[in-house]
Amino acid sequence: MSTAKINQFFSVLALGFFSLTAQADSKHSHATGGGGVHEHGKGEIHIAIDNGWTKGEIEMHLPAIDLLGFERAPKGAEEKAKVDALLKQLNTVALTSFSFPANANCKTTLDDGADLEIEGAHAEIHVDLEFVCTQSLQNSHAEFVFSEPFSKLKHFHVQVISQSAQTSKDIKKSSAKILFK
Repeated sequence: MSTAKINQFFSVLALGFFSLTAQADSKHSHATGGGGVHEHGKGEIHIAIDNGWTKGEIEMHLPAIDLLGFERAPKGAEEKAKVDALLKQLNTVALTSFSFPANANCKTTLDDGADLEIEGAHAEIHVDLEFVCTQSLQNSHAEFVFSEPFSKLKHFHVQVISQSAQTSKDIKKSSAKILFK
């Protein structure tokens, strides 16, 4: 099987994994308009690493209530300006929110960047990143940096998928290490 087909298979596998785990993770505080549920104070981070351990994608899902003070579509010019300012801040801060090992020489870039997704009466903020490293991340780790505006969240549920493992754990300010196995 060619490398392109292996990478395509891995991408499909990662998307399926994140979809299933997001549906299965339903122990949250209240229902949203779209039938899903979430928990205030808790973000989600999904990381998919390619089979060479040198590049991947990061999806962040952040509760709008914690970062904006409301979890619906913005009303009026003041709330719209608040959303715009937060998305701009996230597009800058997210690029330095993951501290990879120095010897891996990783660079993080925006994929789709930050956006506010509204489903019914519920809003959530998504940030999509990509990273490329010159050295393998296998058997190493990254640290998540709880800088503003992330410091408003108590913890994150992190899911990592690679060719060799699927892991899941909660991180908080006092222990924000994400392992790559």
